[in-house]
Amino acid sequence: MNFNKGDKVLIQLWGENEHLFNLEKYAEQVADAGGIIIKQHFSRVYLCDQFEKLANTEKPFPDNYFKQFEIVDFVLNLLAYDPHECLEEFPQNKMKIYCEFVDKLNMALKDKPSYTIYLGENKND
Repeated sequence: MNFNKGDKVLIQLWGENEHLFNLEKYAEQVADAGGIIIKQHFSRVYLCDQFEKLANTEKPFPDNYFKQFEIVDFVLNLLAYDPHECLEEFPQNKMKIYCEFVDKLNMALKDKPSYTIYLGENKND
């Protein structure tokens, strides 16, 4: 990880609740190195539930939703699963807007320096 003291570091956990200890572990390391922490947790169970509840609209997340990430200086991704990988129970009629959400999130962060840590059986923690 290569961020400066005082940088606002977005730590995104793409994992279930049992992976939350990783979010806390890395948040502590970032804080110890002088980073200002912004945490975000995306559980597939939560996402499935949230997207099921979304109204059937073409644009449930307005473009200005993603402006909140303009303040971010550095992104630390903690991946227990691929963000495009959903549960079988995920509402298929919401798949398009979910993919658009992930794509817009990635676009909002694409110019930010980042580091990715893969969590899980076949990846290094």
